[in-house]
Amino acid sequence: SAGTVCSTPPWFFQHMFVPKGKTWQFAAQIKQVLNIPVIFVGRVNSATDVNRLKNEFGAEYIALGRALIADPDFIGKYEKKIAGRIRPCLACSEGCLGGVRSGQGLACVVNPTVGRDKPEFGKTDTPGQYAVVGGGLAGMEAALMLKLRGHQVVLFEKDKLGGQFNLAWLPPNKESLKEIVDYYIYELKEHDVPVIYKEATPKDLLNGNYDAAIIATGAQPAIPPIKGLDKFYWAEFLLDENLPENKKVVVIGGGLIGIEIASKLVDKNNDVIVVEMLNEIARGMEMIEKNMTLKKLQMKNVPIYLNTKVSAVDGDKVYLIGERQVLLENVDHIVVATGMKSHRPLADALKDKIEVHVIGDAKKVAKAQEAIRDGYMIAQNL
Repeated sequence: SAGTVCSTPPWFFQHMFVPKGKTWQFAAQIKQVLNIPVIFVGRVNSATDVNRLKNEFGAEYIALGRALIADPDFIGKYEKKIAGRIRPCLACSEGCLGGVRSGQGLACVVNPTVGRDKPEFGKTDTPGQYAVVGGGLAGMEAALMLKLRGHQVVLFEKDKLGGQFNLAWLPPNKESLKEIVDYYIYELKEHDVPVIYKEATPKDLLNGNYDAAIIATGAQPAIPPIKGLDKFYWAEFLLDENLPENKKVVVIGGGLIGIEIASKLVDKNNDVIVVEMLNEIARGMEMIEKNMTLKKLQMKNVPIYLNTKVSAVDGDKVYLIGERQVLLENVDHIVVATGMKSHRPLADALKDKIEVHVIGDAKKVAKAQEAIRDGYMIAQNL
């Protein structure tokens, strides 16, 4: 059994933090001893999953749940009756379960049409030429949807498609998040959206005969003014090649990013201390992920200082002030995860020279769901 919503919610909701396929094994065992139909269920979110269930587990009946929220055309695409790649459910529970729990209603991180009256999304009668700057989630969604509506579009990306979301799937148990980046890369190529790998300049946009520029340049870390803080890391530690081992690491900031970094650091036997200036830890983290991650940190005996600030850094010493003063000694590394700030210098440089639309984190720092929705809506409105 996968338990109940009250006793084992991660298993009941088949969250990305639990192993995929366990319920398939249960169903296969039950099928061997029964002569009535057995339905296989649990994180079936791709054509590969369906084929594996049929070929490896002998499934005759398969149930889909959240996968149909992420892509209502899942079955039609699997049966090749509808063209296109299946937009993957990430098993994050962020938009669906999180939306319902928050009282905002059903939504979906990857499908921006869920939970609202679906607007008409047809071909445009007045095709335009647009430049999208930034190949993160907002930029890729905008570029793809503009092309599907019949516009000419060019996507500028200075580094790698996916933007900072390429870091989102690196914390423990979040590998499924990579699937949405892979989806966009495939779709952009499939629909012949040109990607120019360079940092766009005002000259590029002003000389390109574009009707408008869509700025989706994301956000940058917000670094607090701490005396003596001159060497620090951000999310670089999420990359395996940068991950230290057996070190003492202070994480400044106990929000979503800080806690995810702490979770990865403890896997390499690092001595981690989290410092948060507010009285709440793991703000913005989906509830199941939050509960499981904080439980892990608790089991690893990670000290978490709430209502506390770092007042100064002096070599390997970190000074804390808050409900009490604390001196942390022999610190090897400091991670700063104190939030993000919008990054949109191009929008300011292009003001009054070309029509400009700012979307995603470049407009307002938020989460993946809002970024994708922004990209969808700008394509709908142009």
